Amino acid sequence: MTRQGLAVTSLASWLAVACCASAVAGVYENGLAAKQAGRVEEATSLLGKAVAAQPRNAEAWFNYGTVLGWQGKNDEALAAIRKGLAIAPKDYDLRVAEARVMAWKSDYAAADQRLDELDAEFPKNEEVLVMRGRVATWRGDPKEARRYYEEVLSVNPRQVDALTGLGDLEYDRSKFKQARELYARALEVDPSPDIQKRIDRIDNQTKWRADFGVTGSTFERGERDNWWSTFFAISTKIESWGIWARWEYGERFEVRDNLFEFGAAGPLVSGVQASVFGGFSPEGNYSANAYVEGALRWRLYKQLGAVGSGTLLTESRWADYEAAQVDTYRLGWEQAIKNGWTVSASWIRLHYDTGEDTDGWLAFIMWEPKERWMIRLGGGQSVESLTNQTIQQDQSLESWTVFLGMVMPVSENWHVRIDAEREDVKDSVVRYGMALSMGCLF
Repeated sequence: MTRQGLAVTSLASWLAVACCASAVAGVYENGLAAKQAGRVEEATSLLGKAVAAQPRNAEAWFNYGTVLGWQGKNDEALAAIRKGLAIAPKDYDLRVAEARVMAWKSDYAAADQRLDELDAEFPKNEEVLVMRGRVATWRGDPKEARRYYEEVLSVNPRQVDALTGLGDLEYDRSKFKQARELYARALEVDPSPDIQKRIDRIDNQTKWRADFGVTGSTFERGERDNWWSTFFAISTKIESWGIWARWEYGERFEVRDNLFEFGAAGPLVSGVQASVFGGFSPEGNYSANAYVEGALRWRLYKQLGAVGSGTLLTESRWADYEAAQVDTYRLGWEQAIKNGWTVSASWIRLHYDTGEDTDGWLAFIMWEPKERWMIRLGGGQSVESLTNQTIQQDQSLESWTVFLGMVMPVSENWHVRIDAEREDVKDSVVRYGMALSMGCLF
């Protein structure tokens, strides 16, 4: 080959490489632009192509892992972040991102450990303190989160993430005026759509929720009239506690009852959520004359490490029926897995003042793919649905139950809920039950 021919060939090769590099760079830049604009699926596709073409680009792995995490693909996000860390193990942004994704996976102990390492290396760093506040918020420790945010703002009153984080805490406490003021301060520094959405959420907020619906049961393998009921419930929020009242009117065993219930739920102390409610029936034909129930949910992440995304469940109930007084105790565990999945299992004991104790269990798996969506499937073995008529001399009949429930939005303020169950009572009836309800925010 002549020198001229060799030169032409070399120039062509150089141009091909340059064009290829330019194309890859274009894909990456387009992916960043899509990420910045909030086009998450497009950004994921483009950034995925970018890391495939440039697997040694640590920054690309950071951005790819971030958009994966935004979609709840936390395992894939963590894998991407760690590929970036394998290239640049001391990269500050990647290390903070790793802690964030661990927290998204509800592995709060591991996230805290990573942040401890960063805090030791970068004392009083604003981003580390803000991330500590976020992790504390996600694991249900608002007091600790507030301390971190206020520490940042005492040094830099214009730190946007600390202002929005503290605003979120105030919003969760129903302190809407204070939350809006914090969001407005953040918006002055960074006029982003995300902060504006927070302000719009307050300006257009709904303070109350109403639910109403009907239930019904039919029977086979035995003679028993159908059951039915209708109900109405209303709820609101005071500070960080939700309160509600509920009325139900129904018929079972050819007799009718009114049932009135009142309750509240919210944080008791750091890491402990409490709920307490009670009710009564003036007639008490099939319902309990009165009942009271209390429950505590204990988050044990610090003691149990990576298993700490789980919650210890404790519950106690007292009910006074005409046929007997029944005390119910429940001990269980609820475990968040990933991508909105949760599993729960509980042991249940019923004690009758007229006879022996009865043990049972309840388990379910639940999926919450996005806000206001829920699907739950489960089963249990205990006793037949408690009424004056089903409580026997010593204890109720043993039964096995399977159930399926779903909640889904039908508009911005309306949602619908559907529940179905099958209860097989030993040596007695099989009950098929269904409930349909709608809820409205106003």
